[in-house]
Amino acid sequence: MSKLFCKLSISTMTKMAIAAMVSAALMSLPAMGVAQTTASPSSGVDPSSQMGGQQAGGQSQTVEDVEELLDNIERYDGQKVTVSGEVEERIDKRSFILESGGLFNDEIVVVMPKGNLNVQEDDEVAVTGKVRAVKFVDIEREYNWVLNEEIKSEIEDVEAFLIADHVEITKQDD
Repeated sequence: MSKLFCKLSISTMTKMAIAAMVSAALMSLPAMGVAQTTASPSSGVDPSSQMGGQQAGGQSQTVEDVEELLDNIERYDGQKVTVSGEVEERIDKRSFILESGGLFNDEIVVVMPKGNLNVQEDDEVAVTGKVRAVKFVDIEREYNWVLNEEIKSEIEDVEAFLIADHVEITKQDD
């Protein structure tokens, strides 16, 4: 044990400690009665209207970040959500990779079937759409999504997509 400890860098130990603290804090939220999805006061959504993972009236749920979304993909599958993050990479005129930054680099592929996206890499965005926990081939077939082989090989193992109704640029990269 002490040999292993000596080989780990302080950076690695710090990351492990932070990850352990974050995990412990997140696990304590349900016990304290704190909801895991929240509506920001500026979103105009009444937090009391949230019911069991869905909101009244078909409104979208606000998800903290991409990491929260992916960690609870079964909960959000088929649900309409709003999640914020940064455009990591633009795939084509109607899709991009959204990342949340933070401790772990979690990413989800955003597809906007109707319309041309006007986002660029490093733009900060808020995306509203339906979460789909399916394989790439299903999305490719359903939305007639044609990609070149290089890009296709990079995302063919992706099993979660956000089918966007609305993408709002909250901060544009200059």
